[in-house]
Amino acid sequence: MNAIAVVSGKGGTGKTILSSGIALTLTKRILLENEQNPKVLIVDLDLHVRGISLLMYRDPSDLKEIQITSHNLLNLIPNTISIDSLAQDLKNEVFVISENISVLPSTNLKSSIDWTKIHKWKVLEIIQKLEFLIDAAEKAGYQFIIFDTRAGPDNVSLAASLASDMTLIVLEQDRVSSLISMGLMGEIEYLRNKIAKTEARVPISRIAFLQNKVLKSYSADTERVLMDLTFLPAIPLDLEFLNYYYLDANKFMLSGQILNTKLGQHILKTTIKALDDMRIKFTIIPLKGLKQPKKELEIIKFVRKIPGRFLVALAVTFETFALINFILFQFLPERYSEVLGLVGIIFLAFSIYRYYIEDQKPKNDYFMIDNEESSRETEEETK
Repeated sequence: MNAIAVVSGKGGTGKTILSSGIALTLTKRILLENEQNPKVLIVDLDLHVRGISLLMYRDPSDLKEIQITSHNLLNLIPNTISIDSLAQDLKNEVFVISENISVLPSTNLKSSIDWTKIHKWKVLEIIQKLEFLIDAAEKAGYQFIIFDTRAGPDNVSLAASLASDMTLIVLEQDRVSSLISMGLMGEIEYLRNKIAKTEARVPISRIAFLQNKVLKSYSADTERVLMDLTFLPAIPLDLEFLNYYYLDANKFMLSGQILNTKLGQHILKTTIKALDDMRIKFTIIPLKGLKQPKKELEIIKFVRKIPGRFLVALAVTFETFALINFILFQFLPERYSEVLGLVGIIFLAFSIYRYYIEDQKPKNDYFMIDNEESSRETEEETK
């Protein structure tokens, strides 16, 4: 069983998208030693925002009826629930995204949370509860559990870091984010050393920094602040991905289309490095069952490069010339007028397509990539 905690020192770093992207990558792009895709349980530990719960549910209103939540379990474990009973619930009661991904939401939309009680939870107590949950998930047949936590440090996110095999600290490229992330790592290490002095057992957790939304491939400023620390491959800022994502976030993530994007390829590289650091043996498999780029005729590709207004001008020019020739001068045979008119109609049709169809839909061609080429590049880089 492998537990991964995704944390951040501040909000807006994109850790929820990365958590779901890593889960999708594990189940669709990674093959373990037993020749099977791993089964992943995503646990939403952000009791305040419920980001990944709302993102990964096809209909957020379904959250109203959910009974088994991370908030409930943290209250019940281990006093009023057995590990066998919890394992059975994790098999049957959690929301199934796909064959190998399930989500344990933080709360449902009906019940209220007693925040005063949550803030009294002790880190060591939460660690023990999360370890209980990890053991139950393993018994339920999961190979990975991913904890998506709230922005900034709190008792739950710190406990998730200490209970996991690997902690990913997601940060942005600016210096403030780097300093905050350094402070978060310091808090995790401080608590680890403090707990180690007691009789409590704390797993040896690897900590890695993951730069997200970077404007260039490498940040010299971040290097100066966080030198000699472990970094996973940085993930570039992708504004066109965000534009498409904002149109229909649930559909985009649940369908797995993120894996077929440039962002998906960077998440794959990050996941590969994380698995290597965790010393997990695996193989990469090509994408399957996802939308592939449509092949276009060369003439279509050529015409698409022509500005729409120029196409309109060509259409008007040909039609005007054909009309003048046909009505007034007739210096060309009649059949040439028909040909000119037909060419004008073709350019006009391309203009209408460009203006009213293509320009109105999301530019998702940017995301579609050649899977064979991208897989080959990824394998070369990982070697």
